[in-house]
Amino acid sequence: MTRRSSFHALVPVLCTASVVGFSPAWAQTAANQKVTGPQARYWIGAETGTGFTAAMQQGGGGLGAMMGALMGGGGPTKRLRLELGGMRDGNPSEAVHTVPAGLGVGASLTLLGPERTTGTTERPERDVPEAPADKPKGRLLFFWGCGETAGAGQPVVLDFAKMADGVLPPNMRSIAINTGRNGPWPGRDRGYADWPNRKHSANVPAQASLQGDHQVQGNFVPDIRFAVGQSHDYMDALTLNRGAVPSGAQRLKWNRPSTALGYFATGMGFKEGPGGGNDMVMWNSSSARLLGGDQLIGFLPPAETERLIKANVVLNAETTECLVPKEVLAAAGGDLMMVNLNAFGPELNVVHPPRPQDPKVTWDQQYQVKLRLRSYTGSMGGMDAMGGSGRGAESQTAGDKPKDDKAATPTNPADAATGAIKGLLKGILNR
Repeated sequence: MTRRSSFHALVPVLCTASVVGFSPAWAQTAANQKVTGPQARYWIGAETGTGFTAAMQQGGGGLGAMMGALMGGGGPTKRLRLELGGMRDGNPSEAVHTVPAGLGVGASLTLLGPERTTGTTERPERDVPEAPADKPKGRLLFFWGCGETAGAGQPVVLDFAKMADGVLPPNMRSIAINTGRNGPWPGRDRGYADWPNRKHSANVPAQASLQGDHQVQGNFVPDIRFAVGQSHDYMDALTLNRGAVPSGAQRLKWNRPSTALGYFATGMGFKEGPGGGNDMVMWNSSSARLLGGDQLIGFLPPAETERLIKANVVLNAETTECLVPKEVLAAAGGDLMMVNLNAFGPELNVVHPPRPQDPKVTWDQQYQVKLRLRSYTGSMGGMDAMGGSGRGAESQTAGDKPKDDKAATPTNPADAATGAIKGLLKGILNR
């Protein structure tokens, strides 16, 4: 066991392109219609980020830009990920994506495949580390749900010392999540190229827009053309506020991006636990039993978002707040070190050519395009008093419990995170 997408104004460039929903194109074919291809699949991931989480992922601006984002300045961070897979071998694979001027990254982006090596690569010999003489120390405490108090059966406790003896809690069941991640990949497609890559990258400006005509040409794929309309553009930025309530719970409040389909929040904290080990506290906003939930801090197909809303796992689009139960905060030493909030967005799917009306005619798909969207933010405990995406105005509302001077003292986020993680690992590994 290892430790450790209604849109408006979508105008296809090719009149023969069709726009479909989340379901795979072949699932919508008439009975017994033969389907071949696609010759190429193009996946685009577009993210809008704010707060601590976005700051930690912001690279090109250096430390100054990262700290500016931490303090709430500089606007949202926008990211773009392009992945192209084809049935041909590019040797090496290369493609150029001509983008609308509104994206603000130049006329085009160059996708490259991975470097190829020749000959046999010998595997280096590695020493196998000795297992610690003493049992590992530390625990994982799982909580879930919004409300002033935690629901029945919480927390589920995973004790590392008991795990070493092969003993697991009897209540480790959780809900299965389908994140829809089956896109292009070097080991899955004969030809593969992506952006950013080892030679080409660019910072996407905060005002960037995907709207307009797109074209992709490469040495291992057919020409790909599609258009993006307003409702499939980058999502609005999220703003998260954290504030105490009299019961000892903590209120999370956020704005509502116009194209958001649902939300999911997670929290993490650390505290010294019994027996000299450390407790790691994991919480998420699901009303249904879900342990951890980090798989929902990412893209999610709209159909799965809808399913999980009905299953009380994902918060619906009208929800703009959630209470973190007081038991969670108590277990984490009074506050959560990190809170992440994810807004799931719409998804654009284009297939060329469209399905023939005659089911006797083979549907020979040339390419599929998938544009996935999300908006996210994160808040670091102790950073909110410094003007980040945190307590701000929320902690000043009537009825909030004032915090003492020690709790309000800002801490260095890197030091706090590093210290907590080192403490956890020390407890688990007894080192």
